[in-house]
Amino acid sequence: MSSNLKELQTNTLFKAKKSLGQNFLIDKNIISNIVSSLNINKEDTVIEIGPGTGLMTEKILEYTKNLIVVEIDNRAINVLKSKFDNKIKIIEGDILDFDFCSLNIKKSNLKVIGNIPYYITGDIFFKLFYNTNYINSFVLTIQKEVAQRLVAPINTKGYGILSLAANYCGNPKVLFDISANCFTPKPKVTSSAIYIILNNTFDLDKFKSFMKIIKTAFNQRRKKISNSLKNIIFDKDDDFWNKIKDLRAENLSINDYMKIVEKIYVQ
Repeated sequence: MSSNLKELQTNTLFKAKKSLGQNFLIDKNIISNIVSSLNINKEDTVIEIGPGTGLMTEKILEYTKNLIVVEIDNRAINVLKSKFDNKIKIIEGDILDFDFCSLNIKKSNLKVIGNIPYYITGDIFFKLFYNTNYINSFVLTIQKEVAQRLVAPINTKGYGILSLAANYCGNPKVLFDISANCFTPKPKVTSSAIYIILNNTFDLDKFKSFMKIIKTAFNQRRKKISNSLKNIIFDKDDDFWNKIKDLRAENLSINDYMKIVEKIYVQ
């Protein structure tokens, strides 16, 4: 019997729910690589998103005893309570509703990890980005296609809101790909593990302005910036505006967008 099948029989104690986007990661070698990538030390507090039946949870506890798991599935919560007793703190609910500020933990010691549902990947990313002031870094398992967009370079099809937001908030990296065979049920796509160290300096208000600008630009990405950002008032003689006005959204660098934010504020 394969090791993956043994893990499936031992640790998957209930059927995955499609409504929750559940694909349980069952390959222990991959799990070990993911957890070690987060560079956890014993002083760190780790938040695990969607632990399921706790295979990754077990590995995290080898590095730190300060572990909070956020789980929305009541079946998984019952398994986790039985399996780990009081070794972990279980938050019953949606990670999108989680209040990172309430933890009152030093930024350098708060890290996030998870094998997350594909259908809310973007929502989870922006939940973490908007909490950059509280989180040191995170490692997530996501769809490979999304991982490639995360690190897409300027002037490419994948370059857009996600890649710009990620690079504004931190330093995104794609660590490695993960075969569908490492999950149950098997997803129809390849996955990737990604790692982001978030910036130590972060101005939330400026980030909100940045997001407003890039969303406006990329919602009309085939138009020239002079058209997509036509409601933004620039001095007609502004050298920077004259340099970018005939470009399209994917032709502007993150520094260009940051300069736009510095010059104006969209109310």
